[in-house]
Amino acid sequence: MATKFEHRVTEQDPDLPSYLSEEYLNQLPFWEFVADMYEGRTAWYMVAPVRNGSSMVLDINIGARYLPKEEAEPEEEYAKRLARSYFDRKFADAVDSSAGFLSRFLLNDDVHESITSNIENVDLCGNSLEVFLKAADIKSLRDDHCFVMIDFPKRNAEITDAYTESKYKNRPYFLLIDVRDVINWDTEIKNNKMMVTQATIRETFTKKTGRYGSKKATRYRVLTPGAYEVYEIEETPTRTDLVLVEEGITTLDFVPLIPYCLLPRDSDFFNGKPPLYDIAELNLKLYQKQSEKDEAMHKANMAILQIQETSPPRVKSDKEETRVATIGPNTCLWNVSASFVEPSGSALGHTQADIEKLELTIEKKTLAFQSGYAAPPTATEIARDSATAQASLGSMARAKESIIQQLFDTWCLYMNVPGKGGTITVNKKIVEVGMSEAKAGLLLQIRAAGEITRQTFLEELRKGDVLSKDFDVDAEVEALDTQMKQEMTTQLVAATVAANDNPATIY
Repeated sequence: MATKFEHRVTEQDPDLPSYLSEEYLNQLPFWEFVADMYEGRTAWYMVAPVRNGSSMVLDINIGARYLPKEEAEPEEEYAKRLARSYFDRKFADAVDSSAGFLSRFLLNDDVHESITSNIENVDLCGNSLEVFLKAADIKSLRDDHCFVMIDFPKRNAEITDAYTESKYKNRPYFLLIDVRDVINWDTEIKNNKMMVTQATIRETFTKKTGRYGSKKATRYRVLTPGAYEVYEIEETPTRTDLVLVEEGITTLDFVPLIPYCLLPRDSDFFNGKPPLYDIAELNLKLYQKQSEKDEAMHKANMAILQIQETSPPRVKSDKEETRVATIGPNTCLWNVSASFVEPSGSALGHTQADIEKLELTIEKKTLAFQSGYAAPPTATEIARDSATAQASLGSMARAKESIIQQLFDTWCLYMNVPGKGGTITVNKKIVEVGMSEAKAGLLLQIRAAGEITRQTFLEELRKGDVLSKDFDVDAEVEALDTQMKQEMTTQLVAATVAANDNPATIY
């Protein structure tokens, strides 16, 4: 049952869960900027009401933030310029390609059965673990970090024993939390590790209005060790009511909100600049340059008609009609000299050169982030610095593996399972640039020499992505043993038949 608490109306009231912390406000401009650069112009549209519905229109206020209006530029012409300016999402490409390096992984044999049996729907929304983690990788590389909350459905009062609970099939699930939605928090250091002691998550949901209507509304979920509370805020011109709509306890003695950050950090995961921020800034500069080029080409392709009257101007009487010069297939100009003036467009070449230079810089910085080294100009340097690339990507891979282990462990704590939840291994296909032919050949030689087993040989090929991640090593080894036994039996039968047909002569 909802409970109301009356509060005074103040701006940024620290007694309300909607309070935006100072650290949050300091980082919000960075998060908004990288989000706009990642989404491109689709983030700058808003829904505008039209007759019998609504329409998507470009929000000029947001557009002006990134493509300012020129001095004395008419509003209508500015709106047209905004509409025809193309945004090339280079920043999104850099983020997505970097996340793609880490998207493939293998579940190790130590992963608990309750996790593997729900691996295709880890968030109760139908998303597999691979899809869920790919979204987390993208958010982490775009914003610096995100959060994963491990939740458990609110227990039904009818559940009083393990059998009843198994019938309801209640189990933990993951929730991916955007960094912009964790608006205030408290932390403390325990055993040289940062622990979250309180966090408020802003949640958007659809609230029914009337018989058929609905609208977006906001709730605030306050997490503390072992408990949670969910509030709504009802505001009037004179007061603000804090409404407690839900509360409950968990079986955990900590806040199940795991920071998801792939880059090396100190103990504070809540503060950090987006790692690809400089590429986002270059993407903005590229957008502005491309707009300049497109506008120059637009004007250069529109020739201007210049008209000069051949006779000296004379004063016309009030009753005399003004002769109008018109142009068309069946008309001509009267008493004038006319010509078209075409802009030369000589500056277009310089602008295009600037655009190509910006694109190259973005590509180099993307590679530098992925490899930890500036883009090498020669094949020799590429080979020399491959180990550096592997080290940088490997560091992110290890961070991801550590985070997933925390998620799995928390999952199993909800299930009252002793021990650990299990681990993953990020696929090394790209991190290690795949298994080279030389390495595969060396493994084959070691196998032929009898230094490793067939099972180990196949496992190494699978890890190196020579074999697919779905390749069943155990089944293949068993099939090979069966085939070998059948072949040996066939050979033995054939040898016995041959011996009977050609008995040996004894002297």
